[in-house]
Amino acid sequence: MTTSRVSFQHKHWFDSDITLRWLRDLLAEFPAPAIIGLIWDRAPCHMSKAVDQFLEEHADRLVVGIIPGKWLRFIFQFFLISILN
Repeated sequence: MTTSRVSFQHKHWFDSDITLRWLRDLLAEFPAPAIIGLIWDRAPCHMSKAVDQFLEEHADRLVVGIIPGKWLRFIFQFFLISILN
């Protein structure tokens, strides 16, 4: 049986708490020895101290690549929105 959860953000953007919950869900969904790769921009929720600490604690399972610069982020967002729509 598959279960799922929908999280609504009134702000429309992730914050650190939602990001941490999402990371915990990823680790649960893809148990060890799976290694999860993430491509992130420099959004505040990705760069918070709490998220950084969590990533350090799970560095054996979570690998993060940061998109350089600020302008590439908008290209990726447009691309992802285009695919989903």
